[in-house]
Amino acid sequence: MTIGKRVLIVVLLLTALPSAARAQAAPIGEGLNCVIFMIHEQELEGAEPATYLENAKSGDADAQYKLGYAYFAQKKPKDAIAWLRRAARKGNFKAAVTVGALLVDNGPTSEREALRCWRSAADDKQVKVFALGNLGCYYGSAKYRKRDYPEALKWYRRMPPASAKLSEPFIAQLEALMKGGRAGGQLPAR
Repeated sequence: MTIGKRVLIVVLLLTALPSAARAQAAPIGEGLNCVIFMIHEQELEGAEPATYLENAKSGDADAQYKLGYAYFAQKKPKDAIAWLRRAARKGNFKAAVTVGALLVDNGPTSEREALRCWRSAADDKQVKVFALGNLGCYYGSAKYRKRDYPEALKWYRRMPPASAKLSEPFIAQLEALMKGGRAGGQLPAR
């Protein structure tokens, strides 16, 4: 089975979780083949931002998250990032995962902020799988920075046992890469 097919399976498995996932990046060619995920809120897809604006302005972190997501769904990334950042700073971990996924491709300063967001969410049981998976992908792929396979492995190994079907293929590939296996090819046989 090729990595592309394995990534598709991961996407399909993630959509079966309580909150579905949306891939934000294509599979990476060098190093670990993975995608950055964000929380997918189907019920917020068609929401009007005005629905949440008053409560968001008054400081309600949940309303700020929903407003940011509504702006994201309307393809208004600057507004989305601004409101998601506010919610993340107030401890909304769904916002932290989401804003990290939106920021990671916007240069070194944004990458550092994305990492801070994901680390802050890494222990929240509702979004842990997304945060840990994004950290593992970030450190395992060549797209974002110099690869750091041991660091990527550390984050994937922290994923809960119930997420083993998601993390095991990446752990196996990282272990093979660390032993000198070929990057970007077939996953090693289990």
